[in-house]
Amino acid sequence: MARIYLCFLWHMHQPFYKDLVTGEYKLPWTRMHALKDYYGMARILEEFPEVRQTFNLVPSMMAQVAEYASGDAKDPFLEAALKPAENLTDADRAFLLQQAEELYWEELSWERLTGDEGLGGSGLVELAFPGFLAFVRGLLLAETTEDSLAPARPRPEVVEDILVFLAGRWIVLEGDTDREHGIERDATMRLIDLVLYRLHGVDVHEAQRLELAWAEGDE
Repeated sequence: MARIYLCFLWHMHQPFYKDLVTGEYKLPWTRMHALKDYYGMARILEEFPEVRQTFNLVPSMMAQVAEYASGDAKDPFLEAALKPAENLTDADRAFLLQQAEELYWEELSWERLTGDEGLGGSGLVELAFPGFLAFVRGLLLAETTEDSLAPARPRPEVVEDILVFLAGRWIVLEGDTDREHGIERDATMRLIDLVLYRLHGVDVHEAQRLELAWAEGDE
């Protein structure tokens, strides 16, 4: 039997999110991925010493990781995340809600432009709005790893604000006969369900059971 030589190459990259005028990071993705993906993927290979893989870490990403590691990064997202939930101001909640809304619009716009996930057909809303749903999961994070430098600080009240935003979008779109608006309306309703599941701790199997019951008209 012929032997196949297979190379696994993980290309780890991030754009440079730091605003060189203000010195603040405009998006949190380098920090958020550095907390789990970059280190975790390489670390797990210690459990499989016979597996060989290559990780390519681009300079623009590593420069940002180094600044976070040194504690010199100015990140308004991190400041809001580290603040105890009971100390969140109205301005903090508005800032976090704004980030969720921007993710909604960005991912919706990308799907309209590319049609990558096939919304309006058989596509999954979960795949069209990954950043939005990851943001919601982060707001509800209740546990951290043993080596975490800060405790988990769930913010369910911000998730409730996000639900109000989604409900508002659905109301605006209700009855609209435009095809694109109809796709957004259906996707938004699905997002409301997904966010509610996460807010109330409904696992995947229970969610499937509920949806099957709704489809069959079971109270």
